[in-house]
Amino acid sequence: MRVLLVTAVLAGCLGPAGPAGAVVIGQTDTFENATVSGWGPDFAGVASIAADAGPDGSGDFALLVTSHGDPTQGRIGSRSISLNRSQWTGDWTAAGMTAVAFDARNPNPFPIELWLGIAGPGGAGSAGSGDTYASLGSAAIPAASGWGNYVIDVTGAGFENATNHSFGTLDAALANVTELRIFNNVSRRTDPDFANNFIGDEVAASWYIDNIEAVSAVPEPAVILWAAPPLLGLLAIRRRAGVAQKNKRSEKDL
Repeated sequence: MRVLLVTAVLAGCLGPAGPAGAVVIGQTDTFENATVSGWGPDFAGVASIAADAGPDGSGDFALLVTSHGDPTQGRIGSRSISLNRSQWTGDWTAAGMTAVAFDARNPNPFPIELWLGIAGPGGAGSAGSGDTYASLGSAAIPAASGWGNYVIDVTGAGFENATNHSFGTLDAALANVTELRIFNNVSRRTDPDFANNFIGDEVAASWYIDNIEAVSAVPEPAVILWAAPPLLGLLAIRRRAGVAQKNKRSEKDL
C-alpha cells in the first residue's frame, strides 16, 4: 500500500508559444521506452534515463535530473530543474486536470524540495519573466530518502504569479499551457524574501522522478494527516490497495 504525500494550500529565454497540445487525464510518463520523453531542454539540469532505478527496481526505468551548480561551466545543467514543452502542453482546464502526481527519490545527503511551474501562451523568459506561474504546493523530500509518491494541486488555487511574472493571467495560462517545469528550490522556503519561485536552485544535486501523471482528482483518502507550516499543509494520504501497484502505460517516443 503506497503513501501519497500531498502538499496543499491551506487557503484554498521568452519564446513564441507553440500550438496547444492535447494533455489527457491519466497520461503518464513512465520512461519505459528508455527515452527522456521530452524532458530537459534549454538551461535545465541534464536529464538522462536510469535503468533499474525506478520504484519497482529491476527493469523499471526512471528519469535522472542532474545539475552541476556552477554557472562558470555554462548555462546548461547549472540549475536543478527539468522542462517539458511537448506532451504536457494544452488546455488543462478543459482536460479536467486538478493535480500532477509523480514518484520521486532524493539520493543527496541534503533535502530537496520539488515544485511545479507553468508558462502560458506568452511563454517564459529569462529568470522566470513572462507569462509564468509557480505552484504553491511542493514535494519536500528528506536527504538520502527512498521513493515517495507526491501529488501537487494544479487548479487555479494551486498557483501564484512567478516572482518575475510580467504579463498574462493564470486562467488564460491554464487554458493554454506551453511549458511544464519541475524544479528543486529549497531556498524558496528557507529565504522566501529573496528566492525566485520559478527557477531551480543553482546547486550540485541529482534526483530521480518517475510516473509523472495527469490527475483529475486526488485519490479518496483513508488517512489524512495535517501539518501547518506557513501557508502550506502536508497531507499523508493512503491509496486503496487496488491502485497501489504502478500501472505502466506504453509511451510514444516524443
